[in-house]
Amino acid sequence: MIPDATLRVYPDTGHLVHWERPEWVVRDLEAFIKGTRRA
Repeated sequence: MIPDATLRVYPDTGHLVHWERPEWVVRDLEAFIKGTRRA
């Protein structure tokens, strides 16, 4: 197990979720970036 890891499952998508549902990927990527702190 990876501490503080998050698993995202995108229903009804294949291997190209960034192509099929780009709005979902952008939403989750933005949330991930906003949730990190600068080094």
